[in-house]
Amino acid sequence: MTDSAVDASNGLHRSLWLDQALTKPGSPCPPLVGDRLADIAIVGGGYVGLWTALELKQRDRAIDVVILEQDICGAGASGRNGGYALSWWTKAPSLRAKWGDETARDLILKSEAAIAGLAAFCDEEGIDAEYTKSGWVWGAFSKAHTGAWEQAVQACRELDVGDLHELNREAAVHLSGTETLASAVLDRTAAMLHPGKLVRGLREAALRQGVIIYEHTRVRHFSRDRPARLVTDKGIVKADKVILATNAWSAALPELSRSIVVVSSDIIASSPMPDRLRNMQWLNRAGVNDSSQMVNYVRTTAEGRLLAGKGGLASAYGGRVNKTMFHSPERAHVVKRQLDKLYPEFSDVPVECAWSGPVDRSSDGLPLLGSLPGCKHIIYGIGWSGNGVGPSRIGGRALASLATGYRDEWSSLPVVVDCPRRDLPAEPFRYFGGRLVRAAVARKDRVEMQGRHPDWITKSLAALAPRGVEDR
Repeated sequence: MTDSAVDASNGLHRSLWLDQALTKPGSPCPPLVGDRLADIAIVGGGYVGLWTALELKQRDRAIDVVILEQDICGAGASGRNGGYALSWWTKAPSLRAKWGDETARDLILKSEAAIAGLAAFCDEEGIDAEYTKSGWVWGAFSKAHTGAWEQAVQACRELDVGDLHELNREAAVHLSGTETLASAVLDRTAAMLHPGKLVRGLREAALRQGVIIYEHTRVRHFSRDRPARLVTDKGIVKADKVILATNAWSAALPELSRSIVVVSSDIIASSPMPDRLRNMQWLNRAGVNDSSQMVNYVRTTAEGRLLAGKGGLASAYGGRVNKTMFHSPERAHVVKRQLDKLYPEFSDVPVECAWSGPVDRSSDGLPLLGSLPGCKHIIYGIGWSGNGVGPSRIGGRALASLATGYRDEWSSLPVVVDCPRRDLPAEPFRYFGGRLVRAAVARKDRVEMQGRHPDWITKSLAALAPRGVEDR
C-alpha cells in the first residue's frame, strides 16, 4: 500500500481525486498579501464556499465576493469524499417527525433536484466531473441488516418521492458486483462523480464569474464587529458580511463547538483494472453501501479502480483537525479488511493509494445554517455529515439568501436556524464519551455482520452516535 501524494506546502496527504484533478491546475490563485475590502468574505474554498460564491454572483455580478482558502480549493472534504451524490430520501422518517410531511417532501425533492442540477451545471461550464447517474445501492450483507431501509422506503412511498426499487438477490448481486449481498434497495436518483474534478471545476467557474480567490491564505482569527476583520498571515480583509464554509474546522469556534462532532472518513483505491470490472459488468455502475452503522461503501471509478471507504473510525478532540485526519495507515488497513469481507472476490487486488478526510457530523445528520449569536452578518453552513456533494448546492443558495437578506424559499428552509444548536456534550465528555459510543457501534456492527443480535447495552450506547447519511 502506497501513500497518496504529499502537498509540500503543509505536509498533508492529498487524495487520489485531487492528484488527478491537479494535472490541469487551472488559473493561479496566489495568497492574500496586504489589506483589502470586500462586500462578502467566504472562508473556505470547498463545495459550500464555491456554490455560495457562484450563487451570489448569479444574483448580482456587482457584489465583491472574496474566498479565503487555507490550502487550495478542494483540499478538504470536497476533494476527499467518495464521490456519491445522494438525496435526503434516507432521512425521510426523521424529516417527517421533525417538520411534517409537506416540508419533508419539499426537502427531499430539492435534494433530488440538486443532483440533477449538478449534471446541468457541469454541461454548461464544460466540467468533466465523470458524472454518471448510475444510482446507489443500499444493501444488506447479513441477515441482521435485511430490510434496514424499509422504514425510509415506506415513508418515501407515502410522501410520493424518490425513485426507489427493492431488489431481489439476483438483481442485488448483479448491481453490486458481489455474491455476498443478500438484498438491497436501489435509488435511481443518485449519481457517482469525480469529486476532485468537480471542486476544481467549480473553482474555475467562480473565477470566470469574477469571484476573487486567495489560496494558501489561512484566516487566523476574525472579529465579530461589523465590518468584520479577517486576519491572515500576510494581510487583512475587512468585509461587511462573512460566510463560514469551513465544515469540520468550524468545530474549533466556541459558538459552533457543540453543534458538530468531527470524525474521520477513510478511503482506499485499488490499481486500475478496467477489463476485470468490465467483464463483471461493474464498470461505472452504482455505488454500494452496507447497512452497518459505521458505514462501509464501495464503488468503481471511470478509469477502472475499485474504491472503498468507511466513516467514523476516529474522532477529533475539541474539534481540532490534525494530520491524522488526512491519512492513517492503520485505518486504511481496517478499510481493506472490511472490503475483503464484503467483496472476497477482490481480496487479491492491491491497494495503490489511501487517504482520509474530516467529516463535520451533526446529531441528526442534517446540515445547520444560520448566523452566529448576536452577529447576523457572520453566517455559517456546517454539519454536512458525509452527504454534502448534492446538498451543498442547496446550502449555497440558502447562504447566499442569508447574506443578501432575501427572505425566500432557501433562507426559509427548516435547516436554517436562528441560533446554533448545542446538542452535543462539551469536552472532554464528548471525546471520551464518543470513544465509548464508537466502540459500541463497532461491536454492534461486528455482531450483526455475524448474523447475531447485539446485547441491549451495546445497542443503547450505539444509538447515541450522531447520525450520518441514513437514519438508524
